[in-house]
Formats: sequence, C-alpha cells, structure tokens
Amino acid sequence: MNNMYNNSFQASAIKKYLASLNVMAESMRTYRDNLNSHWQAPEIADINRAIGEILRSITNLNNIMQSLASEIDELNQIPSLIGERGEFKGPA
Repeated sequence: MNNMYNNSFQASAIKKYLASLNVMAESMRTYRDNLNSHWQAPEIADINRAIGEILRSITNLNNIMQSLASEIDELNQIPSLIGERGEFKGPA
C-alpha cells in the first residue's frame, strides 16, 4: 500500500509540473507575440527560432511527463485487480 501512496504522490507531482510547463509555454508564446508586434528588426527571426526550439522542447517534455503520469496511474490500478488469493478480478 505504501508503494501505491508513493506512486500517487509521484503522479500528482508530475501533473503539477505539467501545469507549470503549460504556463511557461503560454508565457513564451505571449512574449513571442508581444515581441513580434513591437520589435521589427533582422534579429527577430533568430529570436523566434530560439523561442520555437524552447516551445518544442517544452512540448516534448510535456508528452514524456504525461505518458509517465499515465503509466503510474495504470500501475496504481493493478492492486485493485488482484484478489486476496492472487487471482485476477478484472476491472471493477
């Protein structure tokens, strides 16, 4: 049971990090959009490219973390599928 608690805690922590990542990505998009509307210079293309790379990295990390949180949630379901004698009970 202790492992299930730890797993639930980990999944919850990952979901909080995901929310933070989403806020960061949205802030980067807003910053990029404001920058583009107020600054017209040759170097803006390089800045946009760098921001795009950051956003892609955030998206990749977000996908990995979502997958990990889902796998942890699935692992937490396993004990409820096993009976007292080790038999498979199936989904509730």
